[in-house]
This record gives sequence, C-alpha cells and structure tokens, in this order.
Amino acid sequence: MKPVKALTHEEYLEQIRAVAKDVTKDPETARRFLKGLGLLKKRRTLEGEELEQVLTMLRLLGPGEQSNNQHVWTESWRVGNIEYNYHTGAEFVELEEVIDDDIQPH
Repeated sequence: MKPVKALTHEEYLEQIRAVAKDVTKDPETARRFLKGLGLLKKRRTLEGEELEQVLTMLRLLGPGEQSNNQHVWTESWRVGNIEYNYHTGAEFVELEEVIDDDIQPH
C-alpha cells in the first residue's frame, strides 16, 4: 500500500477553495452538499403536553432503536421524515425532534 502524503497548509486551502467553488455554482449543489453534512436539520426539544402526546404515540409504535453510552440511554424512532430521540440520564429526560429541512432552490 502506498503511503499517504501529508498536505501542506497551502495545498489544503487550495482543495477547500476548489470544493467551495464547485458547491457555490448553483443552489441545488449547495443544498445537496449541506444536506450531506447534516446541516439542514432542525432540532428542538419537546416539552410539556406535546412531549407527553408524542411519547405516547412513539410507545404505541413499539420499542425504538436503543443505545447507551454509560451516561445516557437513547431510544430512537423515525416517523416519516422526522426522527425522535428520547434521551434519559441520571438527572434528565429529553425528547428531541429532528426534522430534515429539505430546502428547495428557487
């Protein structure tokens, strides 16, 4: 296997400028690039009655995908284009709604 050559600062900046030039050619290309980076997602934390209603709906769907990083348990569901992440830890409970913000070019 051939070793990878480290880039100089100028080479690195040149590559960034080339990508930026390609991405800014038209709004559709820019949108796809930003969406690929996950930057077109709207996140909010549900609270109060809305939290209770959405959590009830999610529980009716059955168990979601679960993960644990030893400090926080997360259960996730996807409903259409909305992802719900239910985080529980020692001192908190949070239901996060993540929506893909599919901005269309004009």
